[in-house]
Amino acid sequence: MEIREVGAAERVPVSLPMQAYAFQATPPNAELVKALEGRQRFYEGNLTLVAEENGDPVAQADGLPMRQNVRGTVYPTETIVNPRSPHSLPPALPRSAERG
Repeated sequence: MEIREVGAAERVPVSLPMQAYAFQATPPNAELVKALEGRQRFYEGNLTLVAEENGDPVAQADGLPMRQNVRGTVYPTETIVNPRSPHSLPPALPRSAERG
């Protein structure tokens, strides 16, 4: 397995299929795909990591740049949002276990 960073332009072919699978109806309709493609400009400057197995994306997470104040000093940081994977947790796990 390889983890690599992808830019906003590469998110469309790499991320959109996973994003649609994880959060939308499957298969996604053309209108939804077009809307998601139009939003990719908002991801410029974000950290996007993709885990690939044999060249196929299997998981992704986005990091949004933020600042955190720790005891009066402001540090640059990232917050992880929208982790995506087509592999869901087993349905037997309680809802609280899914949140980690």
